[in-house]
Amino acid sequence: MRERGWVLAPRVWCPQPPRRSDARRTVLHIDSSRGSAARSHERPAQTQYPAPRVLLADAHGDTRALYETWLLQHGFAVIHAATADETLEQAHTHAPDVIVTELMLPGGGTHVVDRLRADAATRDVVVIVLTTQNAVALREQALDAGADIYLVKPCGAPRLGDVMASVSRARFERLAPRLDGDRSALLRAAQRTFAIRERIHAGEAATTPFGRPTAD
Repeated sequence: MRERGWVLAPRVWCPQPPRRSDARRTVLHIDSSRGSAARSHERPAQTQYPAPRVLLADAHGDTRALYETWLLQHGFAVIHAATADETLEQAHTHAPDVIVTELMLPGGGTHVVDRLRADAATRDVVVIVLTTQNAVALREQALDAGADIYLVKPCGAPRLGDVMASVSRARFERLAPRLDGDRSALLRAAQRTFAIRERIHAGEAATTPFGRPTAD
């Protein structure tokens, strides 16, 4: 008899995830600009997975704080960066699941995307460009460098959350065939995607994030 699991994409199967925990948990908020880690409590967890990590890369602290508030409320862990070099350093140190970067970072946002995609350790992370720049040429440069999507400010936090959920699913579906021979890597990628989607779409995603559970 086949072990119970989840159908994530055509010909991709993943074991059933860990049991849901309703305990109140603590999220680690990493803010390198203050040189310390502060701790924030999220709402009571209705989730099956550890908190996904989102790296917010923007030179303006108030912009980071705007999105951070919403992300923490929805059970994400938040990492901050204010320059291109800091973004790359934080990406290697904390292995975020999603990187949201301003194009006009000191040091260059497009440079960040290019470096992330060139490095085997970060090439599969979801990268969202969220910027004040609406020029077609800049958009094309960012997408050509490997950004998953290009968003122009103003962009509300709920909208960013919806984009994170849809883009993470699309990236997983592209990665799945390549990871098909590596069960552990496939499982990690699937869990990251579930974790993001169930926090954005709490009731719906916790039940059927990609389709249906497999039958025994």
